[in-house]
Amino acid sequence: MTNLRTVAQRRHDLHKDDESSRPLAPDYELVGLTGEQAFGQAFGLPVDLSERRGGDRGVDFTTPAGTVDVKTSRRGVDLLVEVGKVRADLYVAARYDDKTSTARLLGWVYAGEVMAAPVIDLGRKVINHSIPVGQLRPMRDLAWLIDAEREG
Repeated sequence: MTNLRTVAQRRHDLHKDDESSRPLAPDYELVGLTGEQAFGQAFGLPVDLSERRGGDRGVDFTTPAGTVDVKTSRRGVDLLVEVGKVRADLYVAARYDDKTSTARLLGWVYAGEVMAAPVIDLGRKVINHSIPVGQLRPMRDLAWLIDAEREG
């Protein structure tokens, strides 16, 4: 099994000189990959461990219900999606726990809900759509939707 910390470090090194690279938190690549791993395990999907210049273009998974971008943070109080970068069909919020090096899926929304969400300025030239975690749809509803689309 591939070590996520190793992949995260290689991705960080690959992107560190990219104009679009803005590491806003320590180990941001590891935090993100851990959220993706939690989603992949929950839905039986492989995590894309590729190391590409330009990253994943805003899509972490393709499911029968649409493309998914998992957004993982340590605070886990809001789903944050940068303005102008809403590219997936569905967005999932996850919370990373430094003590256990794991992530927990918190909820999800459709891209249209992200686009309609209030915009906040977090500083560092990053403007995000923001949805409080309490307003997200339960993960069991996404599981139902994906299963329904699989059965089709």
